[in-house]
Amino acid sequence: MPQVARHLTLRELERRYKKAKDPVEKTRFQAVYHAAKGLSAREIARITLQTPRWVHATVRRYNLLGPEALRDGRHSNPGARPKLTPEETLRVLQALEGPPPDGGLWTGPKLQRWVAEHLGKRLSLSPIYRLLH
Repeated sequence: MPQVARHLTLRELERRYKKAKDPVEKTRFQAVYHAAKGLSAREIARITLQTPRWVHATVRRYNLLGPEALRDGRHSNPGARPKLTPEETLRVLQALEGPPPDGGLWTGPKLQRWVAEHLGKRLSLSPIYRLLH
């Protein structure tokens, strides 16, 4: 196992591992804590239910960037931009209040065609069905 940088003491690593609320962060601190105690990557992998490669990558990230590197960055990821603007979504919802152009009931493919014709956007059926619901 590579040497663990001394960003935090062993006691502080243990405290952060035990107090972490986020499961991803908890597992990462647990891995670094055990690495600092001198356990092998294989032993840590068994404890954390990860792979030795994951253990090495986690310790390397901690060594380079410190404790902040062990946080789960997905919580601050805003995700992809919506396919439709709020105004376009409003237009779709208003169109759904009436019958489709060919009569009958709205279906996914009918709404998909309407969006393409009226908004000039090609959406897959997944976001179309979310609009229908």
